[in-house]
Amino acid sequence: MTAAAKMKLLAPEKVAEFWRNRGGESVRIEIREYEGRVVADVRIYFPDSKGVLKPSKKGICVAVNKLPELTRGISKALARARELGLINEAADG
Repeated sequence: MTAAAKMKLLAPEKVAEFWRNRGGESVRIEIREYEGRVVADVRIYFPDSKGVLKPSKKGICVAVNKLPELTRGISKALARARELGLINEAADG
């Protein structure tokens, strides 16, 4: 059994968040438990009628041991977008 499988989180750990649009939606990345497994959860958060950010029902949730594969895939997408001139390097980051 891996260390991640043995680990119990007391609460979700927010590791990154950035604004998705001007409508107040954000993209949040958390490490949390789901059905007894430690996972990485990427989800859109949207403001409710009171302006409080709430998670969307859909997102991507992967076991933490799959993070290296996910990272490689996203890195390839970033490299390809740069090759195609789709990302303005001055605004990147």
